[in-house]
Parts: sequence; C-alpha cells; structure tokens
Amino acid sequence: MTRYLLFVLPAAALLLTACDDELDTTDRRLGYDYANLTVGRTIVYRNDSIVYDPISAAQAVRDTTTSYVRERLLDTIMDGAGETVYKLERAYSTSPTGPWTLTDVWTERLTEERYERTEENIRQVKLAFPTRKDNDWNATRYLDESLVVTVEGETLQMYKGWRNMRYLQVDTTLTVNGLTFEDGTIVELIPAPEGQENAIEDRYLQERYARGIGLIYRELRILDTQVIDPRPFEERALKGFILRQSIVSYQ
Repeated sequence: MTRYLLFVLPAAALLLTACDDELDTTDRRLGYDYANLTVGRTIVYRNDSIVYDPISAAQAVRDTTTSYVRERLLDTIMDGAGETVYKLERAYSTSPTGPWTLTDVWTERLTEERYERTEENIRQVKLAFPTRKDNDWNATRYLDESLVVTVEGETLQMYKGWRNMRYLQVDTTLTVNGLTFEDGTIVELIPAPEGQENAIEDRYLQERYARGIGLIYRELRILDTQVIDPRPFEERALKGFILRQSIVSYQ
C-alpha cells in the first residue's frame, strides 16, 4: 500500500451492492437509513493519517498528513450477478473546497441483513440489521486474514486477528468537527478479552454513522511493533498507519 493509497483507502472503502427494491428503507426500527443510499448524496471528509517508518529496531519516524475526500453517490448499475448497485465517485484534494481530482469509482449495496462496502477491492460488512446496542456480526465474512499490505516498504497482515463488529451505541447524539448529529450510531471491532490483548499487533476499527447521512467518522489502526513496554501502542509502534476520517460537510 503506498502512502497515496492510504488516503484513498477509507473512501475507497465502499464497494457495496445496492438497495433491494423490496426493502422498506423508511422503517427506522431496522436502521437502513444509517447507510443512506440516496442518489446525489455528497459528503466531504477530512483524512488525518499517521504513517510509521521504522528507522531502527526500536524506533520509527511518524509522518502526519491531512487531505480531503469527496464522495458522491451517482446512480445505479447492474453488477455481474444482475443485481443493482450504487456507483460511488471519489475525489481527492488538499482543501475541503477543492479543486478535486477523481480517484476512484466504487459501489455500495444494501440488503435485508446488511450494508456492505469494498475498500481497495476488499468487500466488508459495515452494518448489520436491525441496529441494536451490543448486536454483533461477522466482520470477516469476505476478508482474507492473510492479506499482506505494504506501508513505507514494510509488510503487515492487515486483517490478522480481525474479530466481529458490534454496535457500541445506537440512536445517540454525536459531534464531529463541530457538526452535531441527533441520531447516530457507533460500531467497533470487538476488542480481545481482558488479558488476551496482543502485545505486538494492534488492529482497531471504529465507525460512526448518522441517520439520513451515512458514515460521519472512521478510525482505523493497523500497527505492528517489537517493542514491549508500558507506553500506549501508538507510541511504541514501529510500522503501519493510523487513519482518522471525519465529515466536514454534506448534502
């Protein structure tokens, strides 16, 4: 994975298969509106990333950058299986107002049971329905846990040890970049049980969604280290990246 791909990764994280015509997406009890597959939906995100570049067996340089991604849900197409999918256009900029450079066109899908997305051709189950606190689902349904990515010339098994996702909070007020969302939900990768944490590999994902809008925040950590001491993992990591994607505007 190049540094440029790191910026696109979160947004490119959208290869989902579209909305089933029979689904009642207005039924709030099920939570379909957290995905918000509405043609014309446009969201601009700020991407703050930290890339780790090891310079010794015990130390890494951390390179912090900020960029912006604009996502537009364009229209629907038919996939190879004859199902309807939504096209998602993604563009990159160093400013929240552009100019924008088109980077990718991805797709999204909503089924009765789940909302799916693809990141760099990797399909993921992002939400499961109905949305209820503590409900969990199989986050590795389509993932290859042996997949190796490259960051700053260093290899990592991106999904090694990936666990189920769960709803941490549902229908709660969330604030991101000064924007307040009355009906939000937080999902996260279920952490390892106490006492079973991995001391040399950190795999973490949290995402926040708002009804009628979609994704409003994402934090993804893929970090490895060989340094074992009391410091937080982020301080002793030797390779990998942290990516925080947060909404700055939408329509």
